[in-house]
Amino acid sequence: MGHRPRFILAIVNLLRNATQVVDGKDGTVELAVESRGETVMIRVDDAGPGVAPKDRSTIFEPGVSQRDGGSGHGLALVREVIAAEMGGTVSCEDSPLGGARFVIILPMRKWRQS
Repeated sequence: MGHRPRFILAIVNLLRNATQVVDGKDGTVELAVESRGETVMIRVDDAGPGVAPKDRSTIFEPGVSQRDGGSGHGLALVREVIAAEMGGTVSCEDSPLGGARFVIILPMRKWRQS
């Protein structure tokens, strides 16, 4: 449930961030979507420098960026769309690729035919 264009923008922001941190390096970005009972999990993994555990709670705040020239609006928008608008969660952790993993968990709602 939510506005499709805003959801797409949130996913694009995560993918754009991932590609920017591996740009010019022999890096990988992976996207995975998985149904888990009553939820859908979306993971974006990259082989970039990662996010230090101490910074993971603040990177979703408006104006916070870990990239030179970053606006600090992309991850704030992701959290706004996923948590506030869609009732889900978004978090950051270590990726098995060596960089960051962003995990989105969204409640799944079944469409009912009238």
